[in-house]
Amino acid sequence: MTFADVPRVEVEMTRDLNRIPDHLSFLRRQGATALFDAVAMGLHHMKGAHTPRKALVVVTDGGDNRSRLLFGELLSRSLEADLQVCVIAIQRNVRDLDERRGRLQLDRLGAETGGRLFTIDAASQLKQTMSGVGELIRNQYLIGYKRPYGAQSGKWRQIRVRMQSTRHGSLRINAKGG
Repeated sequence: MTFADVPRVEVEMTRDLNRIPDHLSFLRRQGATALFDAVAMGLHHMKGAHTPRKALVVVTDGGDNRSRLLFGELLSRSLEADLQVCVIAIQRNVRDLDERRGRLQLDRLGAETGGRLFTIDAASQLKQTMSGVGELIRNQYLIGYKRPYGAQSGKWRQIRVRMQSTRHGSLRINAKGG
């Protein structure tokens, strides 16, 4: 999908990576940015995915100045979608308030969905960062949680996941908030 004023599906869901062009139009700046609307549309499309583990990867400068959807609504939809949101934010203008506010919101979106925000300085770093995102998505363990016997079903519970220190300093926890 690409987005500027309006999000648009460029390539339907596919396992064939050759169908996805190397240089999508998201690298060209044009018009306003309906980022939250585009992420919501991506969440909707992910409902059709047939894999048990799902992730939505968003590449943006972080700014949203056109969406009809508010961030709080997007966050709720993202949590309900039960997938990770990984964001690559290309930092174009450090002083742009829309971009800075957007990156803070996207950092929260990534953290609360078990994903992550990656910030880069130039589009030339995109390929390497996408490899890192792929590695993050592939190299995970899934831990299940079963509510206590007799507890009310459907209620959101806050849980905490901790990890004992190990010799592998590169391990980190990415987990949903509840």
